[in-house]
Amino acid sequence: MNFIFKGAEISLLSLFIVFSFCTKKAFSIPEEPSFLKYKQDEWVIEKLRSMTLEEKIAQLIFIPVYPEKGKENIALTIKLVKKLQPGGIVIMKGSPTATVNAINGLQAVSKTKMLTAIDAEWGLTMRTDSTMQFPFAQTLGAVSDSMLIYQMGVDLGNQMKLLGINMNFGPVVDINTNPENLAISIRSFGEDKYNVANHAWWITKGLQSSGIIAVAKHFPGHGSSENDSHNSLPLIKVSKTHLDTFETYPFKFLAERGICGIMTAHLRIPEIDLNSPASLSEKAINGYLKNEIGFKGLVITDALNMEGAQAGKENSVVKALIAGNDMVEFVSDPEAAILAVKKAINDGKLTLKEIDEKCNMVLALKRWAGLNNYKPADDNNLVNNLNSPMAEVNNRRLIKNALTVIKNHDILPVQGLDTLRIASVMIGANQITPFQQILDNYTVIDHFFLHEKATLQEWTAIGDKMKNYNLIIAGIMGINLFPNNNFGISETEIKAVNELAENNRTMFAVFGNVYVLKLFEKIGKSAAIIAAYQNTSLTQELASQLIFGAFEAKGKLPLTIDNLFMRETGFTTHSNQTLSYSIPEETGINSGLLNFYIDSLANLGLKHHAYPGCQVLIAKNGNVIFHKTYGFHKYENKEKVDKNDIYDWASVTKVTGPLPALMKLVDEKKLDVDQPLSNYWPSFKGSNKENIRISEFLTHQSGIPAWIPFWMMTADKKGNLKTEYFKPEPSDSFQTRVSEKLYLRNGFKQAIFDTIRNSMLGEKKYVYSCLSFYIYPEVISNLTGTDYQELQT
Repeated sequence: MNFIFKGAEISLLSLFIVFSFCTKKAFSIPEEPSFLKYKQDEWVIEKLRSMTLEEKIAQLIFIPVYPEKGKENIALTIKLVKKLQPGGIVIMKGSPTATVNAINGLQAVSKTKMLTAIDAEWGLTMRTDSTMQFPFAQTLGAVSDSMLIYQMGVDLGNQMKLLGINMNFGPVVDINTNPENLAISIRSFGEDKYNVANHAWWITKGLQSSGIIAVAKHFPGHGSSENDSHNSLPLIKVSKTHLDTFETYPFKFLAERGICGIMTAHLRIPEIDLNSPASLSEKAINGYLKNEIGFKGLVITDALNMEGAQAGKENSVVKALIAGNDMVEFVSDPEAAILAVKKAINDGKLTLKEIDEKCNMVLALKRWAGLNNYKPADDNNLVNNLNSPMAEVNNRRLIKNALTVIKNHDILPVQGLDTLRIASVMIGANQITPFQQILDNYTVIDHFFLHEKATLQEWTAIGDKMKNYNLIIAGIMGINLFPNNNFGISETEIKAVNELAENNRTMFAVFGNVYVLKLFEKIGKSAAIIAAYQNTSLTQELASQLIFGAFEAKGKLPLTIDNLFMRETGFTTHSNQTLSYSIPEETGINSGLLNFYIDSLANLGLKHHAYPGCQVLIAKNGNVIFHKTYGFHKYENKEKVDKNDIYDWASVTKVTGPLPALMKLVDEKKLDVDQPLSNYWPSFKGSNKENIRISEFLTHQSGIPAWIPFWMMTADKKGNLKTEYFKPEPSDSFQTRVSEKLYLRNGFKQAIFDTIRNSMLGEKKYVYSCLSFYIYPEVISNLTGTDYQELQT
């Protein structure tokens, strides 16, 4: 059957193909986890064949490792691994070096190298110090650019491999439907199932493309709970229909796309099982997760030392394996657990076939992760490698894209600075913060802070001072991750926010869990509100830059706070070309090399007394990427150069004017600074300056005079300007503008050039001279074919 549309013939098959692409969900083909192809791999089969029953059972167990507890504790764990040969270890807190040494030592005594897992929901920093913090899931939920989310997964995966870790207990895919949730909250991508599923998938895809096993948690969904399963067994009062269509949607989404693992949660869900937590329930795992949803990957329990897993008298490890879990996490007494599983086999509660199938699954996953060709991690330059600038670039982009303007009463970005008297106040701080320090880069601001234990009297004193300003920029920090105890916000802080909000010239930046906004009854009256989601120095710095228009606001609320701030709220603000503050890599420059070269040049000048001190600021594409001071104000070395020092800009313009154009010409191979200037300025041919290289002029080592008082050639003996050289109005003969009502005779420029050409030369040593800078604009115009004035604009 064919259809005719405006003269075009389209077949039914064509329509079906087009419709298939447009409705990919309806026609999507589930993808199995890629590691399953190794179940019949030679290495996997041989390993399984060579194991004793005890070793096969041990392969299903994860034990904890505590690098921060020191070498004696690790030595005890090494003995345990050597004796029992467990399948995996869970890395707890420690330094990068201690973590690598612990893992390497443990793997050295493991006959079948272990899966090494970590909770790294927002980066290794959850468990490992000296590592970068990625955004919380709540923050990521505000980001629309999926490639940034994917790149975070890649970067995290690469960092994990540096430590010798091959499994992440993440992402969290719980939908945060209960704002009072004490276990999830900032760990969730939000309240929309599609947003949660998509964000989780892009992180998963990034991790697994880096060779890291991703494990989604906490099945069948912890988001609607009121209690924390670490401390109790939460009750989930939802229907099976609700579970099917909502809570488990992200798990189905990931299962269809080939995620390696899913973690089961310690939750009591009567609609599934009246008697057991989901993590220990055969109805929940074999019945629901494996049969109904069809998940074929690895199933692992949440930590079995949690209170939520302690229900029932039978050994929880045995119950977990019977229920359908392939592995059990955080087994505090693995030797007893192995004996309990053997007894369960003898009692007919578990079969040898089931143990073999689970062990085969674990070995296939190890084969996929490359543990068949295991190499120890290298601790050389470890901290630097873990904190690569390129990973920081993506981290910065994530935060920029997450910052969400949830109210803007025509005040963002801040402009008209000459009309404003601005104060900043940071609520929850006891000193000036990075947020306030970056604000100083844009204008003059008076800073205040209200510490978390401040009294009402202290607030009243600050509040009275706020009346003297017509713009107040307020930050709120010290916000707990979870909602208990009013997020840790005091009554004084609540009062301060509400009183500030009533001034319609106050804007807020909220550095923490955005649900905290519910505490502030009057915050909706403020002029603007930025949801920054978490409190880090980087988040504070970028929020400051957003306020002054360094970049656009793009974030969208991933959750509903109240009737005023609904999910998807987010106003776009424009950039007004204000300078942003970044790192060199964000503009394609290597920070290590940049620091090395600038430090070398600056210190060389200090060493040879070219100057007592200097300040270097480099900006590219509107981004300040380097700002550093060197030396002192004078050679007496008493007062160090400070970033806030004020300089005579008139002297600087000689350099900042032509130099960028000269650099561009060098890049374009149109100018060679190692050639004589006379090659580009023929007037110097036949003069004493014919063979002086451009580099010698630029480094003030040409021997040319320091300066020539040209103005004296145009003045009489009393210092009055001669009318033959200057006129108050422009004309054909007087076109060089000196000031608003002063124009120089056209021919005098040539007199300047001739005087420079005929000047005497001194010794070739460092003597600051600006004379060659009179010539560069002409050279630049000649080489570019564009008038210098037009080129500079």
